[in-house]
Amino acid sequence: IGTFDRGGTTGAATSIDANGRVFTPGYKSPRFYHQYDSASGLWTPRGPLLEGSRKHVCLQSEDWSTTWAAVGTPTRVAASDTAAGVSLDTIGDDDGAVLEGYTQTATFTGNAVKAVSIHVKKGTSTSSAIRLRDTTAGADRLLAIITWSGSVPSIAMTTGTLIGSTRLTGDVYRILLATTSVTAANTNSLQFYPATDAALATANTGTIIAGGVDAEDGAFPSSYTKVTTVAITRSADAFSFALNAPPQAMTLYAKYVDLGSRIGAPTAGGQV
Repeated sequence: IGTFDRGGTTGAATSIDANGRVFTPGYKSPRFYHQYDSASGLWTPRGPLLEGSRKHVCLQSEDWSTTWAAVGTPTRVAASDTAAGVSLDTIGDDDGAVLEGYTQTATFTGNAVKAVSIHVKKGTSTSSAIRLRDTTAGADRLLAIITWSGSVPSIAMTTGTLIGSTRLTGDVYRILLATTSVTAANTNSLQFYPATDAALATANTGTIIAGGVDAEDGAFPSSYTKVTTVAITRSADAFSFALNAPPQAMTLYAKYVDLGSRIGAPTAGGQV
């Protein structure tokens, strides 16, 4: 009936397929989105996914060994889980005397609430942390603590907002977060610690399977985009169709679809 476009080839836009895997369609192809249904245990169709343009600024989103700086000497098993379509590493803290993990500076555009997301799967650690720290102001803009109930993550927010989570195949979850207001001119350090708590205690040890980190110039997370050496601005989706002449009356229906389900409560975020 119509034509889908992504306004060009800029940015690798992804979606979720019927097997709960992240995939990248052609830029002239519609992105049909599937969402996990707990009643059936299947990923059910939710229709085409149309998003505006978004800048993704977390470099090496699936490779902790480059751009990311090690804090201490974290252990790492590269690409230990790729079943969900995102390359995840097993990241560990094996030193009960110091904090271990990874950090990089996120370069945002403009002062505002920003989006952060990460794909995780349970390892041996009981508690992990993802944080966005304004090192210029000495303030946390985001601090989320990940614990587990079986294979399901539970997220406690010290700073920032939990938007929700997206379940993928193989017990992988994409955690969707939003910061408090970021000052773009300051140094904003994106940090991940596999075995610590809200106090950033050093005594904890253990591993977590994690990767697919995304930091976006937007108030809520959009679909995941893999970034390597430079920030990516994903082109907007577009849907167009011919309108017969002379002009005729037309009704257009738009369905609102959540990208994730809030853990323990209805989701507050989403997009049309």
